[in-house]
Amino acid sequence: MKKYIYLLVALFSLISCVDEVTIDELNKVETRLVIEAHMDIDKNNGAPTTTQTIKLTNTSSFYNQNYPTVSGATISMTNQTNTSVATFTETTEAGIYEATDFVTPSIGDIYTLTITVNGEVYTAQDTYTSIIDINEITQETVTLTEEVIQVNINIDNQIGVDNYYLFQVETPYRNIPEYGNLDDKLISEKPGENNYDFVILDDELKKDMDIDITIYGISNQYNNYLSKLLALAQESGGPFATAPATIRGNILNTTNQDNYALGFFSLNQFVKKTYKIK
Repeated sequence: MKKYIYLLVALFSLISCVDEVTIDELNKVETRLVIEAHMDIDKNNGAPTTTQTIKLTNTSSFYNQNYPTVSGATISMTNQTNTSVATFTETTEAGIYEATDFVTPSIGDIYTLTITVNGEVYTAQDTYTSIIDINEITQETVTLTEEVIQVNINIDNQIGVDNYYLFQVETPYRNIPEYGNLDDKLISEKPGENNYDFVILDDELKKDMDIDITIYGISNQYNNYLSKLLALAQESGGPFATAPATIRGNILNTTNQDNYALGFFSLNQFVKKTYKIK
């Protein structure tokens, strides 16, 4: 049975005012470390992935558009036998750490990231998860209030494997990608019934546009984290709504648990294709 997944996009708009209003409380923020550590490995790239990067910043106030970078950290990554698979060193760009000795992980293994900064130690773990190749990409025209192009990305749900997916779509008319995530609990694993389409339905898609489609295999814990983030984005009441609860990732401060960090450490295999709208 073919299943369809539709990508939802959360957009936020601001209404300009004649007078500028500054709210003092928005200048008050508790500083926390923010860790961007997503190790993404191209399944179909024959060359080994030897370089990965991590970004460290601190949280900032509402009115500060520049997030302070964090320098002087020691960062390493190990496998299940506590063997080093990457050592990250700070680049000439403050807050950006790079490993050029990154060892491609093994599917199903658990890896540990360790960050030491300002006398405190942060650790996180994630499982390296596989992704299946895309079968084909097709398109059709559907009628809503008007005719709209629908793009179908066809894949098979792997039999005997718990799959968790992150979908990313990059279009020429949006500055940031569109995202959607999914687990396979509602999709059959029976041979012949495990095929489904991931659907992009967008009234801005036009003939001859190139769109980049990336599908990541992600862990269960990363899928749960993304579900909370995407739900928050879709349900937000706008910039002046009541502040939501902080969404915690998988990063632990083993020195001082009250001084927790924000962000997530993930290890993801991906496949990517560029499709030209017909």
